[in-house]
Amino acid sequence: MQKISIEVLEKMMGADLSKNEIDVLLHIARYQDDTGHIIGVHYKDVCEATKISFQGYYDVLEALESKEIISCEKKSYYDRDITILNNDFAGKENYGRGYVSLHCGMVRSQEWQKLKGGAKLMALHLMREWRIYKRHAKSESYQVGKEKLLKKYQDLMHRKKRTIRSYLGQLKPFLNLYLEDGRMYYITFRKAAVEDPVGSDTENDEWRIHNINISLRRNRIKEAESDKIRDIKNTLSQYHKEIKNGGIDLSEIIKQTIEVTNAGRKNPAKWKRTLSPSFIHRLLRLELGYPPRAAEA
Repeated sequence: MQKISIEVLEKMMGADLSKNEIDVLLHIARYQDDTGHIIGVHYKDVCEATKISFQGYYDVLEALESKEIISCEKKSYYDRDITILNNDFAGKENYGRGYVSLHCGMVRSQEWQKLKGGAKLMALHLMREWRIYKRHAKSESYQVGKEKLLKKYQDLMHRKKRTIRSYLGQLKPFLNLYLEDGRMYYITFRKAAVEDPVGSDTENDEWRIHNINISLRRNRIKEAESDKIRDIKNTLSQYHKEIKNGGIDLSEIIKQTIEVTNAGRKNPAKWKRTLSPSFIHRLLRLELGYPPRAAEA
């Protein structure tokens, strides 16, 4: 799930976040489940993706926790689990809540990386406003008074008018902006900015691949055959409805298969650490409450 609830987005806009804090949060949000939970966040992966230092990464997590935007839990020697607070989309009570999607060409573009942090948050919020206007007005062009728009983002972001104008100017790679008579904005997001990124995996496949990679690292599996990874990804896809709300830990399931496979070896350093897709499939079914198949009973 690559969604940020409007409550979280507006909290971020008013929390005076640094660019690093914004970049890290938007990056890890790509790998959350429907409850807002991200397993196995590893400092090297995040630092490579966001171009921050190792110390910068830990400073960011501490800052985001202190501002009550995330919570962190050290559940593994190798990494930590992170939850984006108030970003739960699981269950009927959260169905249809307002959100912005991060799975779009804008967020994956090179131009996006150059934006200031505040401009990124404004872009996401403005894209949602444009989508709402487009749906109700049946128009591609979002029409809004200049002063009304500037005042809205001044209040949301606690920034001066000239700063909001500068953010708006940075967004020209993603939208067409026309000012009529100095008082009315006409805003249209470009197709490439709002559609799914070209050549990318689906949101769910990115989540599955992330979970598989985390499970390999946590179980010290250094090499894995591509066909086995494909089979596991297909298994996760087959049971997506059951596991999308969290609660299933693939790394623990893989750990169980390794322990069973090496039952006769006392020294873990000498264990054979390989993937067994069929065994993983069987344990996943049991974890989800399915009865054993006839051949397994």
